[in-house]
Amino acid sequence: MTVLFDPHSPAEAHPACGTMPHPLESCLHAVESAFVLVAGVSAEGLEAEALAGLLARSQRVVAQSQALLFKLTSAADRAKTAKTQGAASTADLLSSNLGGDRADSARNVRTANAIHKTLTQAAMDKGLITKAQAEVIVRTLSSLPSAVSVTQRLGCEEALIEAAQKLTLKDLRRRADRIGDIFVPDKDTADKLEQQTLVERERAARAKTTFWMVDQKDGTFKGGFIIPEMHADMLKTMLDAISAPRRDHLRQDQLDAFGELTWPRRQGLAFLELLEHTPVDHLPAGSTTLTVNFDHNQLLEGIGAATLSTGTRVSINEVRRIACEANLIPMVFNGESLPLNMGRGKRLFTRHQRIAIANRDGGCTFPGCDRPPNWCEIHHANCSWAQGGETNLCDGVLLCNLHHHAVHDDGWAIRFAADGHPEYLPPKTVDFRRKPRRNHRWNAKHWSAKQGAA
Repeated sequence: MTVLFDPHSPAEAHPACGTMPHPLESCLHAVESAFVLVAGVSAEGLEAEALAGLLARSQRVVAQSQALLFKLTSAADRAKTAKTQGAASTADLLSSNLGGDRADSARNVRTANAIHKTLTQAAMDKGLITKAQAEVIVRTLSSLPSAVSVTQRLGCEEALIEAAQKLTLKDLRRRADRIGDIFVPDKDTADKLEQQTLVERERAARAKTTFWMVDQKDGTFKGGFIIPEMHADMLKTMLDAISAPRRDHLRQDQLDAFGELTWPRRQGLAFLELLEHTPVDHLPAGSTTLTVNFDHNQLLEGIGAATLSTGTRVSINEVRRIACEANLIPMVFNGESLPLNMGRGKRLFTRHQRIAIANRDGGCTFPGCDRPPNWCEIHHANCSWAQGGETNLCDGVLLCNLHHHAVHDDGWAIRFAADGHPEYLPPKTVDFRRKPRRNHRWNAKHWSAKQGAA
């Protein structure tokens, strides 16, 4: 693109007062004019290499635009421009533009003032670092010990700017935690400084930790939390392990609901599965146990509702599903509010039975699924527990939470083949012939065994 404006060329007088505009006004006008041109040009037809190059350049332009905003923000704050415009503060002035957020605007003011006339500002002016990276650098420099000299601070800033151009944001934070190696004489001292930084951060994180849930009166709860980074990593790892889309190898008619879900909803369903599988054996006795109360005839007929010990009403369909395996104890009544049995001991498979079934099945037995045994439930295949089925090895099959729902809700039937492995008969809506399907994991195990024998 050709240069649209030369800041050193003669400029037109300001229409309001006849004075010459500030060079920055003319420069920004040229940038705005360039963006008007860009908006009218389609990105279709670009070669992959050219598109990748433009992506990188546009990211630098965004960083440079943020640098300009920081420069103007700092100038406005020092000049107390907000008061002349009837705003309480520079943050309020910023947040009044384009529906901005005041808290975010306040952070921008602090960062803008912190990087004024610094190496960080210069790096942003060139599009070398982003706003988020600049904020990491500012926080790190502001937390340096008071004994650190000006020269050492400059050394830290230079090191972080250089690192920011190579590292991810998370890795830059990690490098910032270790910035003491720039100004301390030995590794041991740097280790101690890093430890001190981490301990203070962990204490602050615990002090901020909170959790809340609100009943939305529609059968759902809405909630949120603030937790330390380590615990967030633990939670994210577990949710990702459950919700990661790993079924690209399935045929279209075998794709489950996960193939249609947005990522937030997929993670939400994974959170439900995590709650249903969280071990409660080592938690305080009694406080972790929910009972679900229902009539025996309802369970057999599949019609009606049940009541949790908290008073919550749930459908009998959900009871029949969780009756296979969940952190709920079923209290079965005979229609006259008299308990018939506390079925947990007999309806659930024992630890040794689980080990044997896991060894046999190797994971979820639903066709095409690759979930490992530790994220599976044991389903009563021949006759469900709700219908009086027994809890024997020959009755149990491993199913992940998703496909356990499919079997209970969508009409999939299970039978055992001559070789002892389960086969799935799809509902007629999927295959009117109901041709049996099976998970091919056993074929792979059989092939591996043959290879080992050879």
